Amino acid sequence: YYAFDVTNPDNPSLKWQKHGPYILTRHNKNIPEISPGYERLGQTWSSLKPVMIEWNGQNKVVLVAGGGYDPYEDGDSLSGPSSRQVNQVGNTVYIIDAENGDILWNAYDDLPALQDSMTNAIPADIAPIDRDADGLVDLLYASDVGGRVWRFDLNQKDGEFATGGLIADMNDSADNGISDNRRFYNRPDVSYIKDVKK
Repeated sequence: YYAFDVTNPDNPSLKWQKHGPYILTRHNKNIPEISPGYERLGQTWSSLKPVMIEWNGQNKVVLVAGGGYDPYEDGDSLSGPSSRQVNQVGNTVYIIDAENGDILWNAYDDLPALQDSMTNAIPADIAPIDRDADGLVDLLYASDVGGRVWRFDLNQKDGEFATGGLIADMNDSADNGISDNRRFYNRPDVSYIKDVKK
């Protein structure tokens, strides 16, 4: 990921750059070191989406992104893998400091109870939601290439920055084979309805 300072549009400058692990081949030269916190970064398909959150009691502009794509998902044939894979990179959601690119929060590392189930890359954009319309994002929704949908609640007022977990798993490949190896490459669309009890 690269960020540029365009305060002066006629003279932009590189603000910061962050690198994840590279796949080593004989063609790679001058491979940069992995940036701290980006050890799980896959191929950067997810855009860096700027949002406002509450961080340490202050409003802060951050960037949210999926962990990226793991090329292991390509498989060895045109039809791809016949069942859900276990990915070594991309299986997280990042909240990034927009000023310097540092990782503020990483779903995989900061919610260790999810590590056994958070095993697939998240290449798509993240869907941020301001549920109470106060200008601050409260929820993040994400989908992964394992056919799962995730929800993360951001709420520092309760002393824990984020909680969350799996809300849907639509991959039946273990039972039905390749036709049901559902993989999500697009961000979730989120709609709210009000259920009025009579």
